[in-house]
Amino acid sequence: MHKTTLYLSEELEAEIEAAARRLGVSKAEFVRRAAKRLASEVQSDRPRRNRPYPVLTGGKRRSLEEMDEAIYQSIKRRVSKR
Repeated sequence: MHKTTLYLSEELEAEIEAAARRLGVSKAEFVRRAAKRLASEVQSDRPRRNRPYPVLTGGKRRSLEEMDEAIYQSIKRRVSKR
């Protein structure tokens, strides 16, 4: 293993400490796991598609509640595909 120095904000360090404690691992192990996970996502062969949020058109006027629901359903579909 190689030693690496990271500069973290106080807030981020506190979040990492709390998350590591919840998982029952050291901060170093938590950071290694997070780095490995992110690196594998970046190297994935599957291309990431960044689709915009839905455009709510169609000639029909929608209430704020209807627009909120349409956006919620779109995000829910995207998350379920991950």
